[in-house]
Amino acid sequence: MLDDYVVSSLITTYGKCGCFDESRRVFADIDETTVIHLNATLSTLVNADCHADSVDLFQNMVGLKLEVDCNTFSIVPKACSAMTDLEHGRNIHSLALKSGFHQDCYVETAVIDLYCQCGNIVNAEMTFSYLSNLAAWNAMITGYAQHGCYNEAFELYDRMIVCRIEPDEITYLGLLTSCSYAGLLQEAQSYMNSMVEYHSLTPHLEHCACMVDLLGRVGLLEDAKSTIDEMPIEPDALIWQILLSACCLHGNFDTGRVAAGKLLELQPGNKSA
Repeated sequence: MLDDYVVSSLITTYGKCGCFDESRRVFADIDETTVIHLNATLSTLVNADCHADSVDLFQNMVGLKLEVDCNTFSIVPKACSAMTDLEHGRNIHSLALKSGFHQDCYVETAVIDLYCQCGNIVNAEMTFSYLSNLAAWNAMITGYAQHGCYNEAFELYDRMIVCRIEPDEITYLGLLTSCSYAGLLQEAQSYMNSMVEYHSLTPHLEHCACMVDLLGRVGLLEDAKSTIDEMPIEPDALIWQILLSACCLHGNFDTGRVAAGKLLELQPGNKSA
């Protein structure tokens, strides 16, 4: 008789190796399923993008009165989020509320992200608490950014600082995304400076891509090119693609040729170059 944790490790390991049928077989062969087995299988299914299967499995196990825990409720909303399945997501959130697991920080973050992905900002706000952990703050800021609520994102960041929650790279990516969508160059530059100078965070490719995109949107193509040249990391094809698109939009053929050349070096088959 194998230990529950050994069996769950088998399920997870098969999943990480891409052997999802083997993971399912191990789970199906269990005589007495526990929440440990369930959570391992749910995680494997979600990581394999088998989101509908993970929701179905969860519902079947709940129907069989299998005891679940906060880890379960932190996994399943991710499947609903990926499918933008608001109906099932609400039902799962309701079960978490009835079970008392909604107060777990990981559950809260997963539910906030679910509502944001489904475009239900109001429910996300109702779920969010100022006592939340950093991940929940980031989920809310990112949700605002995705739906063009940039003033709300900025205000939440200000409140975050007042509450002495230390921001991280994900926080600033949400803020810069908001700035890019809204065309707010000055604010974006301020957040980049704050990120580096006040919080000692190193910009990643995603942060630099936001700045290049924003500079390109407002027509400052030379500044966008300088931003790429001064990046602390090697620019990837996406960043050169962003610059090339901006050059085409604004008719800057000189900088566009440079961007196209760099893009072809990284992606020789790229037809847009």
